[in-house]
Amino acid sequence: MSLWYFTKHDFCTLDMHINDEDILDIYTEWLPEKTTTERINSDRCLKPENGKHLCYCGSKGLIYDRLLGEICYNGQIDKRIQQSVLRSVVSSISRSTREDNPNARSIVLRKQNGEGYVPLKNISAEANIHWFAADVTLTQIYFNEESNSIEAVYVFPIEESAAIYEFTAQIDDRTIRAVLKEKEMARQEYNQAMRDGKTAVLLEQSHETYDTFQINVGHVPPGKECIVKIRYVTELDLIDGKFIRFVIPTTISPRYNPKLGSLQSPNGQRARYVQNTPYSMFFRVTIDRSEQNKIQYIANLSHPVNVSVSNRMIEVTSEGIALDRDIILDIDLPSNRPAVLFAVEQCGQKSHQYAILTALTPNSEYISNKTHDKKQEIKTLNEFIFIVDCSGSMNDEQKIDLARQAMLLFLRGLPVDSYFNIIRYGSTYHPLFPNKTISSVYNQTTVEQAEKLIQSMAADLGGTELLEPLKYLKNHPPDNDRFRNIFLLTDGEVSNTNEIIALCASMSSTTRIFSFGLGYSPSRALVKALAQATKGTYVFVPPNSAVDQYVAIQLRHALSNSFSKVHFQWHGLSTTPIQSPQIIPPVYANDRVLIYTLLANSDRIRKETQVDLIINDNQGEKIDVTISDMIYEMNTIHRLAAKSLIKELLYGHANQNHHNRKKVEQQIIKLSLRHQILSPFTAFVGIEENKLIQNNQVSNTRYVPIQISRGDEHLLDYSSAQSVQQGGFLKNIMRIGTYPVQSFTAEQHVVLSKSAVKRARKIFEQNVTSTTKNSSLTRNSVQWLIEHQSYNGMWILNDDDIKQLTKGKSWIEFQSTITHNKDIITTSLVIALLESKYADQLNLWILLTEKARNQMINLGLNKDNINSLIQQIKDKF
Repeated sequence: MSLWYFTKHDFCTLDMHINDEDILDIYTEWLPEKTTTERINSDRCLKPENGKHLCYCGSKGLIYDRLLGEICYNGQIDKRIQQSVLRSVVSSISRSTREDNPNARSIVLRKQNGEGYVPLKNISAEANIHWFAADVTLTQIYFNEESNSIEAVYVFPIEESAAIYEFTAQIDDRTIRAVLKEKEMARQEYNQAMRDGKTAVLLEQSHETYDTFQINVGHVPPGKECIVKIRYVTELDLIDGKFIRFVIPTTISPRYNPKLGSLQSPNGQRARYVQNTPYSMFFRVTIDRSEQNKIQYIANLSHPVNVSVSNRMIEVTSEGIALDRDIILDIDLPSNRPAVLFAVEQCGQKSHQYAILTALTPNSEYISNKTHDKKQEIKTLNEFIFIVDCSGSMNDEQKIDLARQAMLLFLRGLPVDSYFNIIRYGSTYHPLFPNKTISSVYNQTTVEQAEKLIQSMAADLGGTELLEPLKYLKNHPPDNDRFRNIFLLTDGEVSNTNEIIALCASMSSTTRIFSFGLGYSPSRALVKALAQATKGTYVFVPPNSAVDQYVAIQLRHALSNSFSKVHFQWHGLSTTPIQSPQIIPPVYANDRVLIYTLLANSDRIRKETQVDLIINDNQGEKIDVTISDMIYEMNTIHRLAAKSLIKELLYGHANQNHHNRKKVEQQIIKLSLRHQILSPFTAFVGIEENKLIQNNQVSNTRYVPIQISRGDEHLLDYSSAQSVQQGGFLKNIMRIGTYPVQSFTAEQHVVLSKSAVKRARKIFEQNVTSTTKNSSLTRNSVQWLIEHQSYNGMWILNDDDIKQLTKGKSWIEFQSTITHNKDIITTSLVIALLESKYADQLNLWILLTEKARNQMINLGLNKDNINSLIQQIKDKF
């Protein structure tokens, strides 16, 4: 299939659907011309000449021609399939700061002794996706334009769940392979190398915020380029049971430090935040079709992309990416997946070390069947606290408007017999009901009070001090007959992450946290850990997405049945396998829990090894793990298992005393070194032993500036800088110089003729108008119905409202012999309307209609009566 390229004036966003005939439905968005950087390519290619572009493939050096549509995949030459259809229908993708202003100048730091140019020139991220995980290679290219050697320091994000297993640096034809050591020892060796005039590299993970990493590239000689590669594997999130999401974090938002009362730069370094940088990113994601041949579509929610499809793989690429937001890629999954999946990995064909991954991905029907005789009483889980971030950072990109939408649906979805509260926080916190019992009963009066608060809510509470409202809840635990559910909505821009997680973990016996990450670059480590430490679930709301559907997902988790007690019983093993997590968390419908099992060297897995899955203390089902599931000579599951073990220890030791914490740190160090996985207490260090910089030459330190995340640009204003306390970083941010962005021309591969491009644009413009309008009308109609539901679940509408909903029909036309109660008929009419006309918005209204059905039962109808009444109304539409 040909790779679609458009001219630089017609760059497109692709949201790709793939069906069995390999016909692509491509969702496009036309963007203006933009500056791009040179593509960092892992292929070894010659310069195009004589109508050919020859490259070498794999270790055998097979030659292929890219201009013939040939590609290299896993050491073999493949050919793209020809596309036959281009269909254009789209939802909008926000452009980056660089795309909004392509002529904007980049920022460098101005030193007193002259200008120090930014040494980081380019970044690339290349990933291979296999089922549940991605193997990523992150490449950073540094170049020293100065007359003396330099030390480059760069602070950047990687997923906190990533298992980093390799770190190398290359200067000319020399490769430095870093070694994993205890952090202090690695630092000492690096510092000694710097004193000795040797080129050295150091990679560390922050022990305060686990998604923050720092790289030091020391003694880069003048006029030399240093190419740094970081390799890691990471899990992919499952979103509402429908698709997996791959995320590449690109920037770290400024985070509020409550001790300083101000914002601070990441990792305590002197790096500055800037609006534009001279470096950008290229990314390429390869998806193995042999494993995921039932993929229906791929959607990029953050950036314009190119998509290429062959028989064996799907490739998604983009270049010239400004690092002001996370890269988000969604991959659709088949709907008929089994509820329990196994993958078994053998570490080399001659090894007897096995790692087993179990994925629990049940739907609601599966959970209902397995828990029917132990049905959970949701009545006991009846306290709901909504904590909403109203700090200044929530004022951008309408985050506070998203919070209002979320809270409105939250209010309508609560059970009638529950208790609730809303706590706004910033530099201070303000509960809606400041009583001793923390929450108030859910009734008409309290709901009206909550609605007034939501309507007046603003992002006007200063800094982001999340710890204080959580302490307030810790000091006021729920009554003995209640279980507390916290819905926490934040952009996560705080620096005291570990302190917050430790506090939440201490409440886990009485409290679950369902967390929401908002914005272009939320703290993914914080949002995930809050939920994982309390056996809740987390979601990230991509930019320009409707937050209410994610609230509905989280509410459904809180109100529905789950597997609360799950464990495995292995047969035929001589030793007890190592499992992570040791205690399997609750498994919710359409969610996923990954369990890693490591078998001892003495345990050979037989051709068929049996394991019993025990659910809620009942015998669940017997599962056979067969040898055909083996993935030979790979370490993906081993590495992720080791990372999972390390994370369990990290989050479990926070509340322990100093002596026990030190013991846990030693355990983490041993795991890290044994499995060669980076941790907060180890570091990769590499030293070039055979080549020295001149002994007397001073190496100038250059801190790579960090591009501010979209939505946080206001922090660069001088007025903001003046208001920050002395301990913050913004007081220094104005001491900068500028120079023009280095301009590169994108590689032109024009496959479509001019007439085809015009036809595609015409289709796009027509469909965008109609699709956007229809989507807006659909969502607005559902939101109107949500807003007009009473607290008890009933809809009480006047005749004009009903005529508007039913194209002029009065409620009298829907009268029934089943009941003469107008409110019941009106409520049944709304349910019939939602089920028949707005089925695509089911996530938004399903809990509301269930609540309405329960209330109608309380008013004297049974389930059969209700279903018959709703069907009668549908027949009259």
